[in-house]
Amino acid sequence: MKKIISIVAALWVPLVCSWGAASVTVNQTGTGNFTTIQAAIDSGASLITITDSSNYVENLEIGSPAGLGGDPLNGGPPVVLTSNQSGTNRPVITPSASKSYVDVRQTGTSRQAGFGVFANNSIISNLVIEAYPDLGVGMGAMFVMATNVHIENCLFRIATGTAKTLPSQNPLLFFAEQLGTSGAQGDVLPNGRDCNGCLARNCEFLGVEPNANPLESTPDSLGYLGEVGSATGTGQGSGYVRMDHYSDGRDVFVTLEGCWFHYDRDYGIFPSNFGSGPGSINVVVKKSRLDANG
Repeated sequence: MKKIISIVAALWVPLVCSWGAASVTVNQTGTGNFTTIQAAIDSGASLITITDSSNYVENLEIGSPAGLGGDPLNGGPPVVLTSNQSGTNRPVITPSASKSYVDVRQTGTSRQAGFGVFANNSIISNLVIEAYPDLGVGMGAMFVMATNVHIENCLFRIATGTAKTLPSQNPLLFFAEQLGTSGAQGDVLPNGRDCNGCLARNCEFLGVEPNANPLESTPDSLGYLGEVGSATGTGQGSGYVRMDHYSDGRDVFVTLEGCWFHYDRDYGIFPSNFGSGPGSINVVVKKSRLDANG
């Protein structure tokens, strides 16, 4: 059985993005074109700018997981979603309801995330994107099933006030491979969306609820490595970034550049290849820092 997985030091991934003239703004006070992000996405705008620092409690989808017009390869036109804020002023996106997605590895309801990206060449930047372990089976922050998606200057973290631990299949950021038409596990859709060319740059991944105290273990508490059942009482992640693919002749590259990964219960970066065919699954890590991993 041939399984090829690699993590290498550096790669420049060219990004392609084109969009039309439609540009809208989002602001919860009503001073923008929309007060919710999903309404702006649904409007067909190709450039969406959030102009406040609010907490947007809503599930988001850019593009279609099933494909548009009966074409499973067509996830929809690219969207640029950004904010004009920075640092601690960036708007926060928190899941509002349980949401499941299927991919080539998980065909049931256990793969969950609050923000799904399915349109190739989309760009997401300057946001705080939260996972919610207390919702559903444990909601990851973002599920990407598209090619050449660019994520920059975002903070991925566990939602404040949560108490559970995310299951291992739902990391903060998941890069998926598209399921074939049979719906059976391991059935890869030929030429389907597989996250090749995706890039996370200058992002922070915080695998514990921001107000966790203590973070470090003490004689009385297991800190971020414990669960609520072990008296920590704070939400945690099991992993930062994960890929579950079946190689079918394609070489898939995902790049993590200039990122900071810290405070995590289980795995850090988890690329997996369950296939026996030719091809490879590659995670390129460049100028990144990993601290305090379980």
